[in-house]
Amino acid sequence: MIGRRHVFHIGGYDPITPEQQVERFRRSLSAFKKTWNVSSQTSALLDSSDVSASWQSQAWGPNWKTETTFEMLRWDDLVLRESQRGMLSRLYHSALALFDFVVTGTWFRYIGANWKYAGFFIFPYKKMRLPFSLERALPHLFKLLFPAWALCFHEHLPAFLDLRTNVAAHNCKGIQLPLLP
Repeated sequence: MIGRRHVFHIGGYDPITPEQQVERFRRSLSAFKKTWNVSSQTSALLDSSDVSASWQSQAWGPNWKTETTFEMLRWDDLVLRESQRGMLSRLYHSALALFDFVVTGTWFRYIGANWKYAGFFIFPYKKMRLPFSLERALPHLFKLLFPAWALCFHEHLPAFLDLRTNVAAHNCKGIQLPLLP
């Protein structure tokens, strides 16, 4: 049984302050207590700086006890600063990031490693309907870079980008294709 641990938390891309994070943690801990019929307590913020913030929590049951220090690595100031930029600038830099992901092959490695995460990554672009059509551009790029994959990917791309279907990107018509590098 783990008696003590130190957890480093790197949050998502939302401007959550340490105080908000502790409250979010307390709400989740309350659900945890009810689900598993255990006891727990959480301290107030112990330390907060521009870089990190920490608090402690304890949870215990009939024959165990765990003490945890949570350290939130902060970047809420960066997220807030980024959100102050104009929409056109943000869209331009987002398009550059997408282009970089495709050209460097990172997008294809995402598909090979976890196609659902690749869909999560591409979802905002799909919803925004940028000036170019991903449904048309990606198969052509695939055809150039990975000819063996081109037919299968072109056939399944609309369903893949729809995210509501369960398309295995590495299995086309029963033929097992090698995973992307």
